[in-house]
Amino acid sequence: MAQRTKTARKLGKTGQSALIHLSISGDNGYGKAPYLINGQQIVYINPPGLVSPYLTFEKARTWNIGLDGTFLKNRLDVTFEYYNRKTTDILTDGSASFPTTLGTAAPLENSGILETKGFELSFLWKQTINSDLRYRVGLNLSDYLTKVQHYAANTTMMITNSSNREVMYDGKTIGEIWGYRTGGILQESDFAGRNESNGNWIYNGANQGNVFPGYIWYQDLGGPEGIPDGKIDAGLNTLANPGDRVVIGNSTPRYRFGITGNVQYKNFDLDFLFQGVLKRDIWAGLSSYWGGGAGSKWMYERSWTPERTDAEFPMYGLSVNSVNVQDRYLINGAYLRLKQAVLGYTLPNQLTKRFGVERLRFTLAGYNIFEVTKIPTIFDVDQISADYPQKRSIAFGAQIVF
Repeated sequence: MAQRTKTARKLGKTGQSALIHLSISGDNGYGKAPYLINGQQIVYINPPGLVSPYLTFEKARTWNIGLDGTFLKNRLDVTFEYYNRKTTDILTDGSASFPTTLGTAAPLENSGILETKGFELSFLWKQTINSDLRYRVGLNLSDYLTKVQHYAANTTMMITNSSNREVMYDGKTIGEIWGYRTGGILQESDFAGRNESNGNWIYNGANQGNVFPGYIWYQDLGGPEGIPDGKIDAGLNTLANPGDRVVIGNSTPRYRFGITGNVQYKNFDLDFLFQGVLKRDIWAGLSSYWGGGAGSKWMYERSWTPERTDAEFPMYGLSVNSVNVQDRYLINGAYLRLKQAVLGYTLPNQLTKRFGVERLRFTLAGYNIFEVTKIPTIFDVDQISADYPQKRSIAFGAQIVF
């Protein structure tokens, strides 16, 4: 039976002015030019860009509905909230066209619209078994997904910019990963021998540059009307013509969860925290992973060689630029980690008082104790980066109260 229940509905709208201030103030920059005029090194200043007179606040409208209740003789607490956040008038690059002789880009404008939908759910179970034993166990789960409803600055619906970074476009789900469909790892049988003039291998498949046994081959998906065209490329890099690339995953961590617990038995107590993610795709475009830079023993032992043709990964030492984003080597980023566990023992009060001590408690704590995951062990599950190696630690402590 329910001892307490409560529902709530909220609606709010806020504005964001900080970005407007930045767009108006800008960063002009100044210095000394690397040349002389009349024997003097002149000082220069970069003129500010154009500012639209129609700039306004970004606006965020949020509505949510929630449930809060206590059940089963106050042993179970449940909270749930669903929310929808829509941000309008987001500052974006200007979509207006100006002649190149103007010398600057179009001013920022309020034209972006994002919508985020998500939920948060939590349970807490608490129970006292007897005077010696009691415990609490909690579970929380949350998820969200953000979509671009409108982005006027990307009129051509480009997928990536000149730096090969993904950009926003109408209908985009934030976190999308565009990549190629992997065909497999090339073997000597995939080639028609070598070119006698330059020694290069003669590849029978779709043109994807100069390749060798041990390289990756990609599926030929693109071309006019979706018909394979005998080459592997990014087409026009637009939604209408993405070449051989498709959406192969999403990097947004989905269904984050945490499990907390506390158990007390006589003079012993135990606290623990599990955390994790149930769904996430990761592309590790790092030289430390593929072996094009520092490399790793983990990757080397799993890479293709003429003697190990059934290896999981291609030839070791390929540069990151030679390994395109692709579905076969997306990392399953789901994980469960025992983030923290603390075991404590408090000496009986009648014993400590003999030494003039009111309370004496010893603790043994462990951090990042273990993980259940398919993420390679060379990475920390929370930080997929060559700069953040996985760390574990153990600490012993004592608390004395006189």
